[in-house]
Amino acid sequence: MTIEDYFEQPCWVIDPLPRQVPADSRGKYFAVEQYLLRGPHREALAHRVVRFLLKLYCYQPLRLFWPDTEQTLEAPSPEELADRVFTCLTGRRPAALLVLLPEAEALLTLDEDDLNLTLYHPSAELLELIRPLAMSEGLFLRQPREAR
Repeated sequence: MTIEDYFEQPCWVIDPLPRQVPADSRGKYFAVEQYLLRGPHREALAHRVVRFLLKLYCYQPLRLFWPDTEQTLEAPSPEELADRVFTCLTGRRPAALLVLLPEAEALLTLDEDDLNLTLYHPSAELLELIRPLAMSEGLFLRQPREAR
């Protein structure tokens, strides 16, 4: 499956919020998102995501891919994984990072401008694994309304 093929597949969100915010929230979500994407709050979220991915790495091989440079890192060490994810999520370059789970045939996307990760093409078994790993870091796995 190519990277583009993943984006055509069903997706799930791994998010600090347990449910999607209602459309009539009058922009509160975007104000809160911008607040949480600044300074120490951004770093705290990045640390949570790094710990989640390190835990997932214990169960699944991961491959990192940067869409802007098409650079790939096969089987990163835990230190490389943590450094690359933290660098992306704290607003340093690159701005986006794709995490391929080749054995599970799934894809996670991370972007410096988002509070959440998006998981494409997960199997039921992968969802069963990811849900408690995410919750252990105060993150929630949910399917977006438009994907249902």
